Amino acid sequence: MKTIFLLFSFLSLFLFSCSSDDNSGSDPQNPQSKKLIETINLNGILIKYKFNNKLTVQSLDIGVTGSFLFNYSENRISSIEYADDVWEFLYDANGKIKSFTKGIEVVDVTYNAAENSYSYEKEEGKKTTLILTENLDVKKYSILHTQTEELLKYEYFYDNSKNGVLTNSNNIAVYLVMVTDYYDIGLYASKKPAQTFSSNAIPFSFENTYDEDGFVTKSIINGTNTIYYAYNQ
Repeated sequence: MKTIFLLFSFLSLFLFSCSSDDNSGSDPQNPQSKKLIETINLNGILIKYKFNNKLTVQSLDIGVTGSFLFNYSENRISSIEYADDVWEFLYDANGKIKSFTKGIEVVDVTYNAAENSYSYEKEEGKKTTLILTENLDVKKYSILHTQTEELLKYEYFYDNSKNGVLTNSNNIAVYLVMVTDYYDIGLYASKKPAQTFSSNAIPFSFENTYDEDGFVTKSIINGTNTIYYAYNQ
């Protein structure tokens, strides 16, 4: 797991390195387009996707550290594998996540239908809440330290009129956030492209370029860092 955390820390550093210097949605425009993301290029760091024949995510490879492998049961993610780590997910009768495990570690998850959110405690006194959009993209990720009342909050604001990298596939961000704790995963694993990302009230704007089908092909963050997206057609 240390490798994962170091990698996501590096990606976060790349995406938001300019912060100290810079003070459910509508249907896709072209529902017939079956584009699937192949690579996301962050200044030479490649995020690579592979899909199975049901168009769900089979693997997510980040850099040279290895791949997250996704397993399914009843069209839902049943487990995620990374190197020697395996996380398994259990669902309630309504198909909502009720817990996830790694080995003998069990984390209970509570779903709130009113705000379409999940909450859980991986560590005592540290409550995490994930609020989702209608598309099940991550809308808000917050951590409350219950003893000190310190609140860390990260928010996504999407362009619901355009297509993100997983428009034609399934949502994986909520699962990856749960197991890795990294709040920025949704920036490159969402059905709708991000327009603004807020990290503890510090905004990061995305100047997006789209193709003729409304799929995001390039994002410039705060006028400096650039992300490129390549699809299979």
